[in-house]
Amino acid sequence: MVRKSLFSALIGIALVFGTQTVYAKDLGVRGPVFEIAEESLLEIIQRKLKALQKDGYLEELQTQIKEKVRHRVRNPKPVSGITKTSDYKSWHYDPRITVSLDIKDHQGNIIAAKGTTFNPLSKLGFGSSLLFIDGTDQDQVTWSLSHHKRDSGIKIILVKGSPFELMEKHEEITFYFDQMGKITEKFNLTHVPAKVTQDELVLKVEEVVLEEDNA
Repeated sequence: MVRKSLFSALIGIALVFGTQTVYAKDLGVRGPVFEIAEESLLEIIQRKLKALQKDGYLEELQTQIKEKVRHRVRNPKPVSGITKTSDYKSWHYDPRITVSLDIKDHQGNIIAAKGTTFNPLSKLGFGSSLLFIDGTDQDQVTWSLSHHKRDSGIKIILVKGSPFELMEKHEEITFYFDQMGKITEKFNLTHVPAKVTQDELVLKVEEVVLEEDNA
């Protein structure tokens, strides 16, 4: 009897809930709704650039960059380790080179075998002298100009200073700059003014004291 009564009660509960209708109610919007989306890095950059452009900052930054580049080109970094000559010194530079690989002509004939040593000066002359100066030292500039007046083929190479400023003052003369000190390093130069000239099949390198220069 107890089991039957319990079973009847469960059936009654099921019938009650089974016959009821469930209604959904619209509760309305309780706060702002945002679409879930992540802004791309490119969009962020473009947005910031537009803001900077609007404020005029980009134009100012471009002007600053142009000026820095212009100044760097006109005023190359001085060659490190080069000082003014205080004592005359000279030595010879041997330009001979040894071929590391066979050199062939267009028909495959060997014109210089690997291990061959030859001197370029035996076939081609060195040409005019090289003068190395500090372009910020007026005495050295005057010294180089006096040499150039006697031999217009001489090449004046700066280790410091602006070649552009000197060419603006002396329009008829071309001034060069030893970028990164490659040439002075090759000749083992540590002082200026200095000059390099051909002496038969070698090159003569001289660090010159201006008061003693009678060349």
